[in-house]
Amino acid sequence: MKEGGISREAIRNYMASLGTARPPLHGVSGDIAFDAFGDITGEILFAQVRNGSPEIMKVK
Repeated sequence: MKEGGISREAIRNYMASLGTARPPLHGVSGDIAFDAFGDITGEILFAQVRNGSPEIMKVK
């Protein structure tokens, strides 16, 4: 928000620039970057707990 601004559009534009006009953002789950089409470049995983055990669900 320091670089892009605090409006919804500014945050969206900043996030969309990660991996193209800007370097990826280094997050706790790995680098966050988007391609020229706005698709995330890395793998996205979600976990769901069933009967007390986590199940990993691959999204992309």
